[in-house]
Amino acid sequence: MDENDKKNDDSEINFTLLKDIGQAEINKVCSIDQIEQAIKTYNSLLY
Repeated sequence: MDENDKKNDDSEINFTLLKDIGQAEINKVCSIDQIEQAIKTYNSLLY
């Protein structure tokens, strides 16, 4: 994850997320805290 990417502003990072097959949501903004929480939640589902 490149926080210095020109597409990112301040502490927020822009994503293109898949809502469903063939349905993308462009420029969804997430904070670093939201990303970390999502990763923790995902990891908890693996074990």
